[in-house]
Amino acid sequence: MAESTICLLLFTLIYSLFLSKTTYFQWNRWYLIGSVFFALLIPLISLPIWIYDNPHEISNTFHWNLISGAIGLTKESLPLSDQSFKKTPDLSLLIFTFGTIYLTGVMYNLWAFIKNLRVIVDLIHQSKKIQEESYYSVYIQTTLPTFSFMRYIFLEPTVSQLNQEELSQVIHHEQIHVRQKHTMDLLLMEIVGIIFWFNPTINYLKKSLKLVHEFLVDAEVVKHRDLRQYSHLLLKLALQQNNVSIANGISNSQILNRIAMLT
Repeated sequence: MAESTICLLLFTLIYSLFLSKTTYFQWNRWYLIGSVFFALLIPLISLPIWIYDNPHEISNTFHWNLISGAIGLTKESLPLSDQSFKKTPDLSLLIFTFGTIYLTGVMYNLWAFIKNLRVIVDLIHQSKKIQEESYYSVYIQTTLPTFSFMRYIFLEPTVSQLNQEELSQVIHHEQIHVRQKHTMDLLLMEIVGIIFWFNPTINYLKKSLKLVHEFLVDAEVVKHRDLRQYSHLLLKLALQQNNVSIANGISNSQILNRIAMLT
């Protein structure tokens, strides 16, 4: 866990310093997803380190481990003076305390994830649905803004205040989220966030990935739509907030950043 946390910190630092301001959106998407996989994979690779008493004899062999150097040592490899090493009651209590805190955090974050998922499932079952080509339009009667999840595009009541061209742009925007399977990225981040709930970089990675999704969609939309009109629509929807962390929405707090990327 400690090694994966350090890897995530390093990958996040690289992204923040060198990649976050670039317009290579697809590469940034795969970098953020790859960072998670590599952070989980690298600690599983054992790197042997040898300590030599002389050039012809190996006196000890152990694996690099940031949690405890003693974990990789066998009893036989320890000097006689150290073979009396035991787990003291204080150490056992410390392990139990940290284990309890960690599992409590995991359960709380898992509960929050299931709660968010339940909100979306309830919306799907309780709302009017219209099947389109490769997605479903779901007309919800809540204060949630328009957003997408898997093959579902959720349209909130105020879309009726948009003219036909604006509504077409909103739906086109969400269709791209569906087609590029951005929900899968967010689900991955949510699962990793449950495991590494104590890691402060996870929230940054989640927000960065959601923003990259918006950059990708914005860039795709303006290939077929007028840039000025689309920017105006983003500003018009800027006050809407999406409270479902595992869904993609058209508006977020970094709207000016998105418009700057568009131009």
